[in-house]
Amino acid sequence: MRDFLVCLSVLYIFIFLTCVFLSKWIRVSQGTICCSFILFSLTLSILAYYVIPPYGWDLRRHFDLLEGIRNSHLSLKEFLFQTRTNIGGSAYTSLVAFNFIRYFIARLTDNNHMLPWLCVLADYLIISYIATDWVLENTEDGKVDFFSLMLCFSFYPFVHAVSGMRTALSVAIMGLGIYRYLYKRKGICGFIVLAVIAVTIHQVALIAVPFVFLARFRIGVRGIMFVFLASVLLERMTAFFSASGFRYLVRIAWLYNRYTSDNQYRAGRYNLYGDIILMCIMVIIYLLLQKDGDTIFLSQKHNEIYSFLIYYMCFVLGNIGNYDLVLRPSYLLGVFAPVLSFLIRKAEAKYVWNDKYLLGFLKIIMYGICMFVCYRHTEILVNGLKI
Repeated sequence: MRDFLVCLSVLYIFIFLTCVFLSKWIRVSQGTICCSFILFSLTLSILAYYVIPPYGWDLRRHFDLLEGIRNSHLSLKEFLFQTRTNIGGSAYTSLVAFNFIRYFIARLTDNNHMLPWLCVLADYLIISYIATDWVLENTEDGKVDFFSLMLCFSFYPFVHAVSGMRTALSVAIMGLGIYRYLYKRKGICGFIVLAVIAVTIHQVALIAVPFVFLARFRIGVRGIMFVFLASVLLERMTAFFSASGFRYLVRIAWLYNRYTSDNQYRAGRYNLYGDIILMCIMVIIYLLLQKDGDTIFLSQKHNEIYSFLIYYMCFVLGNIGNYDLVLRPSYLLGVFAPVLSFLIRKAEAKYVWNDKYLLGFLKIIMYGICMFVCYRHTEILVNGLKI
């Protein structure tokens, strides 16, 4: 059964990607597109379910911690707000939302693989919603282009979504909150609720919050300069957080020191350099489109979502040299891959290029990077995990 489901999932993924690649020549309804993306999310979650994590993966550690939760006799209240036992890992005692998920999986099933299945399914359902909703409102055919998918899997690798599922799920939920707040113009209360859930899964999602509110102010290049300055001063800010005595600020400072230490994650240089080059190209294209005071969009909601993404990318680029502070925050850009891809379409529509071949050259570089990064991740999944 395992081999059959894995093969069936891989077959559907291949068919899905082929249809997206040929979507310009295929007529399909919006309902069919939505259903195909739901099935795509489900097949990815099935692959995640059957992953057998090798030594060193976070997923293996989470499986061990789930066994500890399952064998404990704590009630939900005792587990969520424990002060002494640290069942489930001392590093996760403040992560209420993640502990809630783990507790019910441990209590309702004996199968640890339900945890990555649920997390990956939630990840890609959120990504699918944003992708299909964006193209429905911003394109004539309502179809997600193939470049969007490549951007998504480059910034938001499937392998990392399985192993580093806390970061991936946290960022996906934060991305949903940002999309609803900045673009869909929903109330701030909904954004706060989703942000709290995201931060209590993994605090890395908190990085995005200042740029959400900064995007509300149309300060252009000054905002970019401010973001770079904040990146330079971040190390001093963490010292203030450490001395604040506020639990979550202290935790953020601890995470910053951890992810910028000599022991930080240093594998996958191709992914790191790929993310950096892609972000640089996106920022360059945006600035070229904004030159001479020109605006890309007339609507405020479009300008705000792109302002957020540019500020966010500039902040991440300001942390070059810190592997984890580039790779992990970049997951959020994968959630917004269709939005970034649409920026390329706008660049093609506006004749702002001194050399008509410049944009084509940049696109070739981006396609090449995405294809290489996606290939390496697929290689790890197939050869390393042997699923």
